[in-house]
Amino acid sequence: SLYEHMKKEGKSASLRRTVHITAHKVLADAVRWRLVAYNAADDASPPSQPRARPLAWTPDQVRTFLDIAVEDRWAALWHLAATTGARRGELVGLRWSDLNLETGELAIQRNVTTADHEVVVSTPKTGRARNVSLDPGSVQMLKAHRGRQVAELLRLGEDRPDHDYMFTWEDGTLVHPLIITKRFRKLTSSAGLPPLRLHNLRHAWVTSALALGVDIGDISLRLGHSSVRTTYDIYAVPSTERDAAAACAVADLYASSS
Repeated sequence: SLYEHMKKEGKSASLRRTVHITAHKVLADAVRWRLVAYNAADDASPPSQPRARPLAWTPDQVRTFLDIAVEDRWAALWHLAATTGARRGELVGLRWSDLNLETGELAIQRNVTTADHEVVVSTPKTGRARNVSLDPGSVQMLKAHRGRQVAELLRLGEDRPDHDYMFTWEDGTLVHPLIITKRFRKLTSSAGLPPLRLHNLRHAWVTSALALGVDIGDISLRLGHSSVRTTYDIYAVPSTERDAAAACAVADLYASSS
């Protein structure tokens, strides 16, 4: 009755779903604490929430953005966002000790979020660290960014901070995630691109990788999803071309073995 009432009031499917999940958890605790005899949410049908396909820039649009952003203070961060599929908070939380220049690997092991506008450093969204491989261009951009940052910190002398975060202000202060979001919007506007969120660069990487035939299991590991199923549910889109290619490939295999 509650879910139907919320629907008639025009509440979103997402909010109705969140209420169901919260009510179910609260009532489960109440049952465990012997406050109620059963979890009434077990008998309710969860409100459906259609999953919209994530919006993403085309490869040409990503290229346009990176061309505009190359002179920006956070150019290396934008480049990593486009080429690693990492989340905003994961990028802000990167330290130089996370980068292995010999292997070209980057360890993503923390996430920076905000609470009442204060920066909070925690583990990645799924609670698990992961390593991602970098292309040579990304490594070179990080080296150049490091050179500029070292010069800034040396000018601070004894006042320089004792941390090694990659993305800081001139005084070594960790950049606030909301500043990154605002800057991204400004650059997007300057480039004349469709106004998408920074998170959509993550979606652009996935759609590009899928188009190039990258295995969805490998994509899932790079994104840090809890399971391949999560990746598949978000990004899998029927493709007549892929289906036709699969039909021909298997048919050819059977024909050649007969």
